[in-house]
Amino acid sequence: MTFKKWQKPPKKWQKLSELEVKQEENVGTTVVENEINNEIENELTNIQQETENEQNWNKKNVKNDVVWTVGWTNVHMQARWIRFQKFNAPVPMFMIKDEELRNYLVTKGFWTNVYQEDKEWLESHGADMEMIERLKRYVTGC
Repeated sequence: MTFKKWQKPPKKWQKLSELEVKQEENVGTTVVENEINNEIENELTNIQQETENEQNWNKKNVKNDVVWTVGWTNVHMQARWIRFQKFNAPVPMFMIKDEELRNYLVTKGFWTNVYQEDKEWLESHGADMEMIERLKRYVTGC
């Protein structure tokens, strides 16, 4: 068996002038197509305006998050360490002077920060909403 050298197939390039360009005839557009096209254009312009407004707002309202400077470099505060809610330990159980409220929490197995939970969670755990309101008023001082 003899080995034949493999040859690349010839390239079939066509020049642009040789290509046949078919143009579709303009049959005419209907009123519905014009309305749809207008709605799409309006939505695109609205989206572009909203993004431009957001970018402008972001440029204007950029806070200076530089904590300090070392030499010529600025040290920025990391965004992931910014907390929007205080993370305090709940009030100890012995500090609640209302015995009825304290006994309710102990028998239900709740802690003194149970008022921060969702209403759905409280309902699924069988919490008495009146007692939870009393606890909230007692702890927060409202």
